[in-house]
Amino acid sequence: MTEVLSYKYATEYRFSYDDAFREERGLAALDSETGASLCKYCCGKMHAAFRSKPKKSVIGQQYPTNYSVDECLSCGWWRVDESTGSDSMGLFISRTVGELRRYDTSSISIPLDELRSHLRSNPKDLAWVNPTKFEKLMAACLRDAYSPCEVRHVGGSGDGGVDIILVTSSSEKYLVQVKRRADLSKKEGVSAVRELNGVLFREGECKGIVITTASGFTKSAKSETNIKTPTVGVYKVDLFDIADVVRLLGLDARPNKKPWELFVDDESAGFHYDSDEVGRYIIRT
Repeated sequence: MTEVLSYKYATEYRFSYDDAFREERGLAALDSETGASLCKYCCGKMHAAFRSKPKKSVIGQQYPTNYSVDECLSCGWWRVDESTGSDSMGLFISRTVGELRRYDTSSISIPLDELRSHLRSNPKDLAWVNPTKFEKLMAACLRDAYSPCEVRHVGGSGDGGVDIILVTSSSEKYLVQVKRRADLSKKEGVSAVRELNGVLFREGECKGIVITTASGFTKSAKSETNIKTPTVGVYKVDLFDIADVVRLLGLDARPNKKPWELFVDDESAGFHYDSDEVGRYIIRT
C-alpha cells in the first residue's frame, strides 16, 4: 500500500508591518519555526517559485497585494509571503505555509483529486482504494468523460445494484455498477453483468455500464451484453476494465495546478476555513 502526501492544507500567520520585524513575533522568529532556506519537513533546499512584480500604491486606496512564493524541490512543501494594507489600517504582512497530510491509498478521507493524481502514475494502487471512494472517483471521472452531464453517486448499503446514475446532455440515462477488485490480474465474471441487467429490466431502463479494476471480462460476461431484452429503448451495456479506468483517470479537464498557484491566482476563491481546525485552510477543488 502506498502513502500519498498532500500539502493542500495550510496555516496562515498575520503580522502588522512593525510586528513583522520584531524578533519575538515577526518573520525572523517564524523562519525558525517554518524554515527559511530549508524545508521544514524534508530539509530540502527551498526554491524561489514565484515573485510578483512590485506594484505602486495609490494614496487613499488599498495597497496592492504582493506575493513571494518558495517551494521545496524535493517534497513540494510551500510557503507564501504576502503584503497588503491601506492608508487607514497600515501595512500587513502574512505568511501562509503548507501543512503535510499523509494518506494511505485505502483511506476514505483522501481528497479525490489527490487520489486521482496519484493513481494516474500508480495504477497498481487501484487494488487498495476504498470501494466507496472508488465509486466516487469513478463518478468524477464519468462527469469529465460525458460532460456536460448529470452524475449522481448512489452507492452504499441497499443501493439495489446501482452505484452511479449518469444522464447525458441528450437525456440518455445510464445505470452504472462499479467493482473495485483487489486482484487486478483476474477477469470480471458474468455475475456483475447479470446483476446490472436485472436492475435494468426491473427499472425499465436500457443502458448501463459496468466498471471494474479487473484486467478484462470473461467471454460469458461479454456474451451477456448481447441478450434479448424486454426494455423499450435500445439495450446497451458498456464494459470498462482497468485499461478504461486508467484512461478515465486521465480525462481531468481542470488545470493541474499546485496548491500555492491556486492561492496566488485567487486567494478568496482558492481557500476557505476548515471548520474542524480553526486557523487552517484547505484548497477548494
